[in-house]
Amino acid sequence: AGNDAATFPTVWGALNDVVMGGSSEGAGSIVTIPDIDGGTCAKLGGVVEGQSGGFVSMRTRNYERPLDLSAYDGVRLKVRGDGNRFKLIVYDEDDWLGNIAFHAAFDTVEGEWRTVDLPFADFKPVRRGEAVPVGSPDRRSIRPSSVRSMQVMLSKFLYGMGDLNPTFASGPFYLEVSKVSAYK
Repeated sequence: AGNDAATFPTVWGALNDVVMGGSSEGAGSIVTIPDIDGGTCAKLGGVVEGQSGGFVSMRTRNYERPLDLSAYDGVRLKVRGDGNRFKLIVYDEDDWLGNIAFHAAFDTVEGEWRTVDLPFADFKPVRRGEAVPVGSPDRRSIRPSSVRSMQVMLSKFLYGMGDLNPTFASGPFYLEVSKVSAYK
């Protein structure tokens, strides 16, 4: 669901740094691409500002039923971007605001379609913009058997406020996603 222009807004929504006083403007939409590339894809685009929050994203609403991806090794994305390092965030609990989210970064090559495999073992636990430290009683691994929602983000931070994204720059950006799947 959410892979056509009519249903996309019922599944995906923008979540940008304006929630914390930032001024970035990003939005997701369905765009037409050549048939050889799939015909349509989701596009996250706009302008990101490094002052204040420094992030733009599109996020799914919580799925009606969690996805059980425990039989798989990770998430595969087919993406085309602008050369920035983006991240996929996976939530495995319903209350995503204060709970741990799991982040995995991936690079894009400007204008080039890439297939990116993100193993569940590589997702890092983050709570409210801070990495959950090794040794913390709150630190845990992602639960692939209980995927509640996903988010694609461009941020000036990778896995916490002290971990700067080396490719981040304020200004226009885009990321096109033609496929999200699980892989073995």
